[in-house]
Amino acid sequence: MNAFLVAAGVATVALLAAHSLLGEKLIFKRLSEMDTSTPTNPRLSTRHWRALRASWHLVSILGLGFAAVLFAMAQPELARAQQSWVLPIIASTFLVGAAYWVVATRGKHPGWIGLLLIAALVWRS
Repeated sequence: MNAFLVAAGVATVALLAAHSLLGEKLIFKRLSEMDTSTPTNPRLSTRHWRALRASWHLVSILGLGFAAVLFAMAQPELARAQQSWVLPIIASTFLVGAAYWVVATRGKHPGWIGLLLIAALVWRS
């Protein structure tokens, strides 16, 4: 079993759990308390609010797919040929995500650290 891929899968699940749980607590709870007539402000309809919240959690759901692939790829019986093209795609996706997050948040949100860690673990595998 590839320990780096298992570690990357575990790190992915941990990052996604933090994303969903902290997002709910620190962002959506506060936004919903801003205005009693709609969950956010008068410029955002309830329909758009629900779409925003669903999109937030969709990131976590899709990320769990990545984690599942990493756990599967950690199994020694999986052909190395498959890993030669799948893993670079996954590592690159997390690396680009980390770079985007650094730029988008000006490095002030620590999510990029988790994304970069996962990319490094996958590349190292």
